[in-house]
Amino acid sequence: MKKFFASLLLLSALGLPANAQQKADDKLIMQPAIGLYGGLNINMHSPSFSYVTNANDPLLRAVYPFTKSKTELGFNIGLIGYIPITEMFTISPRLGYNSMCGKLESNIVAGTARTTNEFDATLSYFEITPILQIHNLIPSVKNLYFLVGPEIGIPMTKEFTLSSTFVDPMINTPAVVTKMPEADIPDAGVRVAVAIGAGWMFELTDKWKLGAEVSYRIPVTKVSTNDFLDKWNVSQLRAGINITYDLFGKNDETKQEPTAATLEMSMGGVNSVTRDGTRSKMKTIRVEDMQYTELYPFINYVFFEENQAAPSDDAQVFRANSQSGQFSLSTLQPDAFEINRSSLDIIGTRMGQYPNANLTITGTIDNKKEKSNKAIAKERAEFAKGYLTTNYHVQEDRITTTGTGLPTKASSVRDPEGIAENRRIEFSSNEPRLFDPILITGENQRVATPDVVEFLPQITSSDSIAAWRLDLSQAGKPIKVLRGNSQPNSIQWTISPNELTNKEMPVGYTLSVTTVNGAEKHISGTIPVEYISISKKKAEELSDKTISKYSLVLFDFDKSDISASDMELINKQILPAIKFNSTVDIYGYTDRIGDDNYNQKLAEKRANAVKKVLAEKVNSATYNVHGVGESVSIFDNASPIGRHLSRTVQVYVSTPHGN
Repeated sequence: MKKFFASLLLLSALGLPANAQQKADDKLIMQPAIGLYGGLNINMHSPSFSYVTNANDPLLRAVYPFTKSKTELGFNIGLIGYIPITEMFTISPRLGYNSMCGKLESNIVAGTARTTNEFDATLSYFEITPILQIHNLIPSVKNLYFLVGPEIGIPMTKEFTLSSTFVDPMINTPAVVTKMPEADIPDAGVRVAVAIGAGWMFELTDKWKLGAEVSYRIPVTKVSTNDFLDKWNVSQLRAGINITYDLFGKNDETKQEPTAATLEMSMGGVNSVTRDGTRSKMKTIRVEDMQYTELYPFINYVFFEENQAAPSDDAQVFRANSQSGQFSLSTLQPDAFEINRSSLDIIGTRMGQYPNANLTITGTIDNKKEKSNKAIAKERAEFAKGYLTTNYHVQEDRITTTGTGLPTKASSVRDPEGIAENRRIEFSSNEPRLFDPILITGENQRVATPDVVEFLPQITSSDSIAAWRLDLSQAGKPIKVLRGNSQPNSIQWTISPNELTNKEMPVGYTLSVTTVNGAEKHISGTIPVEYISISKKKAEELSDKTISKYSLVLFDFDKSDISASDMELINKQILPAIKFNSTVDIYGYTDRIGDDNYNQKLAEKRANAVKKVLAEKVNSATYNVHGVGESVSIFDNASPIGRHLSRTVQVYVSTPHGN
């Protein structure tokens, strides 16, 4: 018993520091309360005595031995109260009735004769039990509590009957039954026991609580101090419930309104980021008219939210259904991300251009949370088929749909973002031109330098960030909106061709941040813009050049091998653009999944693999290789589309004019 109390005190002491770190919502705050309790007992009688009748008369003296343990069912009921001492300790006094009846038996066999003795005890007590409840001992398990305390029982009923039945099969006579009249158990005294157990508290309303308890009662005293009965004790296992009503309202601490969240914010800096990841303080965005060509990669996937059969608006824009009318490739924005949000419209258009093309659409699942919903894979493929047949009138027999588990070339199954990428449909065809990259070219394209601007907000908040939004505009016209839902330590804006106007108007930005509890803050600023037109170049005799940008058709997750389609792109598109005096900058990128250093090396391997192929064919050009990795987010990595587009090598071919 001493070891038990020592262990309990040690456990309580260890629980105090952890408890102090808990949030108020993770604690059960007890209030003074009163209520009722009731439950069932398993009474475990352990006798080891011989009851003697007519002890003073040798002729009538009879001995009835009882040594066999016996279990009987009883019940308990009464009043219960709560007196909180601290957040951890609450005194729970109880007054009630405890039924502890039991029927003891013994059998004596002599030859063929058998004697069965029964000691039928009717025991009940008026209980006084000052229980100590220990709450909030285990962090974040606020409903669980432990209990310990003395049980003191004053006898209310202490009667017994004694009977003996003699049977001898060899004697063809009825059984002989001897039964004593009901009598008091001699010297039955006050019961003292120790209660230990645990409970679970349910808060039904602000005032009412329901508790469920299990406890074990270890007897300290015997049932009787009589010489013939002093080796008889009763332990109990109890299970019951109690319902209580708080006598007062919440204490002053719990009544207090939550402290308003504090939110302080400033723009720590705005950086100019070169394509190789070099950062410097942002001074001016230079916008230049030039002959610019960009080949935008096409992802033959469409991504889905968990357990959804149709893609979300973030993953796909259904322009064939829009009010602007039928979709056209010529209306595509010069933006890889936006182009790949029109995958179904691009494929639908090209299915019309190539009437002999057949299409296979394979739906996949993440094999994690969707493991029990394998039918969703085929439903995703059927959705895409329905869109193509309805909006582009593609004959149904030209499209085959199927559903499977994980994709053949799956992304990481250990990273949440990789798992999200495996929820998709994949397109394959006998006509590879369905998935050709999109080429956009123009004589007077407005190209910005740098093409990546990095914002470095400094945010201090007593609350978690719920959402942030960066609005970019020029001359009052919205340019782009970037969003997120966590602490934004770095926000990168990749400037697409023609995104800025042909005027020297500064770019305005407004960052808005909202916390979970509703605190909101806004900061604004501007970035100067310098515009260099073709006419200005001629007037000031500035050098002019042609820039061509190519993104490979994308590398598989964690791979640096150049695919057959990439080789075809290199041979047909990139090599013809490289002249003897061209400067070729090759940038390798990765998504943000995985280790930074590993990704940087993977990006460098990808870039060097491309350089090797180009330099073998045109060795007179100047080649520069940059393994950037994930340090520059050329696309929004919060999206599966952006992560796939980031697994690329971008090749910039810059050729001076007039040489």
